[in-house]
Amino acid sequence: MLRKVAFLAAASAMLLAGCSAFDEDDYPRERVAQEIDYEFPDEVFFAFNSADLSPHAERALADLASDIRRTRPGWAVAVEGHTDTVGSQDYNVPLSQDRARSVADALVRDGVNPRRIEVRGFGERRLAVPTANDVPDRRNRRVLVRLIPPE
Repeated sequence: MLRKVAFLAAASAMLLAGCSAFDEDDYPRERVAQEIDYEFPDEVFFAFNSADLSPHAERALADLASDIRRTRPGWAVAVEGHTDTVGSQDYNVPLSQDRARSVADALVRDGVNPRRIEVRGFGERRLAVPTANDVPDRRNRRVLVRLIPPE
């Protein structure tokens, strides 16, 4: 924060003094960590009308939990569940929340602190593959895990 204030003060002083050239590369800038999204193209999909994880999905999530614990200890974890377009939003939103909860529970079983995890269900509002209504596309029955750096 102090660097930003010093940078702005120096820039303002130069502008007020009538200087036309100012090279901001001469001043160090803070690097801000970016969010990281984990999508599991083949590992974490759900059967129609189900929030159950397969053994393959459990293994993939165990690997992710290990990575989160080792390399991102202070980061928040948002788990976002999704459905395909079969059924109503009134049905699909709770189903997507159940899917997200299944993934969050697996991460907790594998050592991720539950206080770091937020679960969200979007139903069919954020399709991975746009489809018409009532199309049972397994690629949309998924969960995304988003790692969010500390502020």
